[in-house]
Amino acid sequence: MHILGIDPGIERLGWAVILKEKNKMTAVSYGCLFTKKEFSTQKRLAELYDGITKEKEQVQKMVKNILHLDKIPTPDDTADALAVALTHCFVNKFNLKIRN
Repeated sequence: MHILGIDPGIERLGWAVILKEKNKMTAVSYGCLFTKKEFSTQKRLAELYDGITKEKEQVQKMVKNILHLDKIPTPDDTADALAVALTHCFVNKFNLKIRN
């Protein structure tokens, strides 16, 4: 199972993708997007948006791989919706395991 983690912020936005296989977890990719303190909030949010857009390709590829699709779903909103649905599925599965 691939898991996406996001630590939101305006100055710094941390992100990570981990792979969980049985009892082993591996960091697949991770990083942090930075903005400049001297920029306005609007400019900082625009910079984060640009950075997230670049990282979005990784999420789209992950969705394609997890669901065994022939190609990345388009438009981007479709891949985002699939990623949200996958997240819900994984969280629900995790919660069921915790309860049992």
